[in-house]
Amino acid sequence: MKKNFCLLLISLFSNYLIAQDSLGFRNNIHLGIGFPHIFKNNVSNRDGKASIPLLYAYNFKTSKLLALGVLFQNGNISTVDSLNKDGSKYGLDKQYFTVGFRPDYHFGKGKKFDPYIGISILYFGVVTKERGNVPPNSNLKFDIREGVNFGGQLGFNYYFIPKIGAFAEVAYGLSYINTGLTFRF
Repeated sequence: MKKNFCLLLISLFSNYLIAQDSLGFRNNIHLGIGFPHIFKNNVSNRDGKASIPLLYAYNFKTSKLLALGVLFQNGNISTVDSLNKDGSKYGLDKQYFTVGFRPDYHFGKGKKFDPYIGISILYFGVVTKERGNVPPNSNLKFDIREGVNFGGQLGFNYYFIPKIGAFAEVAYGLSYINTGLTFRF
């Protein structure tokens, strides 16, 4: 089934693989940040710290309008130390990450402004590290289920010069809004 699905995707997009965008660029890299961290409320201790999710994405334009891409986004959450009944301290650190595939449809015609809309297939994961002896009934151990989710994105690239610009998008991942720099080559 997976093999047939992959063959179907390759055959659908094979006609577009030789096309380029109007300036001759086919590759695009996004380096950005996201906000808010959607899992920040999953720690019961409000004094904890959440890092800003970082986004790394690569897109390959298969035609003037279609791009296939991959993304990686990660962010950390740390709780402040709490005390056990015996006086020992404990806490929890969580590293959330998302890895995904995201085809985009570029519907703009300008050389500087490049709007797009797309879907994404995302794998959410979390790595948990305990500090001290966390009690088994602690609500700090709130469990985020790892798994595959579907999402989407709506955004734009704006190029200051032909190869460097900025991007902004509303998307589903570790954050709802992503922004940063974009580079095409």
